[in-house]
Amino acid sequence: MTGARSIPALSVLLAANAVAWFFPQGFTRTPSSFDPERVPLEINGFRGRDLEIPDSLPPLLGATRIMLRKYLSPEGTEVELFAAFYPRQNLGRQPHDPSECLLGGGWKFTDRRVVRIPVRDPVSGEPIPATELRARQGKWRLAALFFHVGPRKTYADPLAAKVDRLAESIYLLRTDALFVRILVKGRSSADTASLYSFAALTAPHIYRAYEGR
Repeated sequence: MTGARSIPALSVLLAANAVAWFFPQGFTRTPSSFDPERVPLEINGFRGRDLEIPDSLPPLLGATRIMLRKYLSPEGTEVELFAAFYPRQNLGRQPHDPSECLLGGGWKFTDRRVVRIPVRDPVSGEPIPATELRARQGKWRLAALFFHVGPRKTYADPLAAKVDRLAESIYLLRTDALFVRILVKGRSSADTASLYSFAALTAPHIYRAYEGR
């Protein structure tokens, strides 16, 4: 991105953070919440288990509800499902781009693109947009999908999601959001084949668990 093109994007980002700073308690016209129990532990042959969430993680992220699970596919591939619910946006405590964490973990990115999960957002009626990340670390390969769910629409791009939350805080008096990440690690591209099938199977349950949309 050139310097001239980055100025509008930076201005929008600063404005979104300014709203989060001046309205730290947020507004909620419609009561909203996220209930991980509404996402089944067994989904079409994928068997899941809850992972322990450190006590320090929710306050660190600023999220009130976090779901962290691992599902085993019928073929034996492990798929990690992470979701974090934010009832309001605070400066420095908002959904972020997971590539920052992956870079810190030593992964080298090989591809990043926006894709469509063949499931419709029940509010917007559009196929779910998601950012797909692919990375390598030694012999290991990683594939991940992540997206941001707001009261009106789902976004693949973190900046677009911030802009939408800014608009919602003004027009809908809402600042809640749900961040979802699905991740697969393996030693070959075949190990990542379960990523899309699991995402399509799980997404409807995730939307139903996000109450208040």
